[in-house]
Amino acid sequence: MEFSDLIKSPYVDSVTLRIFPDTRGFKGRLCITGHHMIISSHPAESGSSVAEVWILHMSVDVTERKPYPAGNGGSLLVKCKDFKIYQLDIPGQLDLHNVASSVEKLSHIADVYNFYPFFFRPMFEILEDGWTIFPLESEYAKWIHGSDEWRVSHANRDFSICDSYPAVVVVPKAVTDQTLAASANFREANRFPVLSYIHPNKAAMLRSGQPLVGTGNRRSREDEQLLLATIRSGKRAFVFETRSIITAGAAKNKGAV
Repeated sequence: MEFSDLIKSPYVDSVTLRIFPDTRGFKGRLCITGHHMIISSHPAESGSSVAEVWILHMSVDVTERKPYPAGNGGSLLVKCKDFKIYQLDIPGQLDLHNVASSVEKLSHIADVYNFYPFFFRPMFEILEDGWTIFPLESEYAKWIHGSDEWRVSHANRDFSICDSYPAVVVVPKAVTDQTLAASANFREANRFPVLSYIHPNKAAMLRSGQPLVGTGNRRSREDEQLLLATIRSGKRAFVFETRSIITAGAAKNKGAV
C-alpha cells in the first residue's frame, strides 16, 4: 500500500485551526503526510514566530464533517484518543471532502507495519540500537530460568495471532503454538493467556482478553487446555476481573463473557 494513494489533497492553504476549548485559532497551511496532519501558521497570523501543530493520524478517534450551507467549504472536527479536539476550517468543498476522506482512511490502517514507529527517523545521531538493549528472549529467559513449566514462543512473530502482543511471549511448555492460535480465536482481541509475572516461589500471573462465551455459553477445548497447563499440581488458580460491571455487561452483549 502506498500512502500517496490515500492522500487526495497533500496540502491546503488558508486553513484555520482551533484547539478546544480555546476557539481563537490561527490560519495557515495544512499538510497531510502518511502519518501526520501538520498545520503551520502564516507569520502574519502569529507575529514573528511560526506556530506548528502535528496531529498523528493514529491518535484520531473520530472525525465529523460540517459543510457550510453556501457550499464554499466547511469545518472538520477531529476528536482524538487523548481527548483533544481540533477544528479545521477548510475553504473549498472539494478540499474539505478530500482532507476528511484522507484522514479517515489514514487513521484506520490495519497493517501494523504501516504504523508510524516503523517509519520514524530521528533527527539526531543514534548511539545505540534500542531494540537490542533488552532482547525479549534474554529477559524472558531470566523469568523462567530453571523452570520446566514455561517456554518462549515465537508464534506471534509477525503479529498474525494478536497485533497487541509482542512478537515473543512466554506460555506453558505443555501447549503447542497451534493451541495458542486456537485459544486466541476464543479471546477478545485475540489476547490469549500469556505469562506476565512469575514469583520466586513459581506462582505465576497471566493476562488475557475475556473469553468469547456469549449468550450460548460456548467453550473452547484449546483455551481450557491452555489454562489448565498453567495450574500446578495441587494448587488453585484465581481469575480477577478488572472491568467495571457496565463494561463487562456491554462486552457480554457482543459475545464476550
